[in-house]
Amino acid sequence: MIVCALEHEYESYSRLKPDLKNENETILNLEEVASLEEYIPTRHTSITLLKCTCTIFMAEFNLLDHLLPVIMGEKNSSNFMNTTNFQSLRPLPSIQILVDKISLEHSVPMYAEHLVHVVSSLTQPSDNLLHYCYSHCYLKIFGFQAGLTSLDCRGSYCLPVPIIPSFSTALYGKLLKLPTCW
Repeated sequence: MIVCALEHEYESYSRLKPDLKNENETILNLEEVASLEEYIPTRHTSITLLKCTCTIFMAEFNLLDHLLPVIMGEKNSSNFMNTTNFQSLRPLPSIQILVDKISLEHSVPMYAEHLVHVVSSLTQPSDNLLHYCYSHCYLKIFGFQAGLTSLDCRGSYCLPVPIIPSFSTALYGKLLKLPTCW
């Protein structure tokens, strides 16, 4: 259902479907270019996550001293599987990543094929029209920080010791729609 929604192009409400034309044959209509300058329908998708915490635990069981002889062939693996070998390690060291806000935004023109054919045939297209010939993606991260902590016997965490101080960043990327038309 999500894939169908993302691939769906809304039909224009004000006009009937135009007759199919050859893709290479683009007739420039000044009214059409003016209407594109005025408004270009865009699909905008936005996902925001608030107050995210990710904890990465180290190995839960300290098995290296038991596994190494079995791997090297010095010990039989049948006596390896007893409960004394699986004593959990406490305090369990871990890395905790905290993020105040993650925002992912994606925008794409809804009639990209028609738009690109019209704009690519113009000799001097405006910056506004060129902007909509791309799909745009923004990733914004606010308050990213990481620290070392540990899980004690009661299952609670100690206060994290910061290893990466809090910072914010943003990434932006754009991709030309139908690059073969240019």
